[in-house]
Amino acid sequence: MKVNGVTNWLMINHAAPSLYSLLANREYTQLNLGRSAWKSLIDNSSLQVNCEMEGFNVDPPISDFPNHALARIGILTNDEDHCFSCDSRIGFGTGGDLSGQDGTNS
Repeated sequence: MKVNGVTNWLMINHAAPSLYSLLANREYTQLNLGRSAWKSLIDNSSLQVNCEMEGFNVDPPISDFPNHALARIGILTNDEDHCFSCDSRIGFGTGGDLSGQDGTNS
């Protein structure tokens, strides 16, 4: 990930026929890299302490939040004890609202 001219890398070891096969089916595939690994991609970053849903096609169960946060590859976190209204994320192909904020900051 390149942020402010600084590139950081994260190795994801996951067996699959291809990256396309992981993403094309739009099914959530869980990873267990941990919040510290994701935070290492962006200097001085922070993530909230709950939810911590991470992996491929990260898309929490639909609730009352139709434009909820999601990520093709990444982690979603929340200040509340659930994943329905995540307020922070780090990843690739992210989108959706973060507590009413603009969802275009992928």
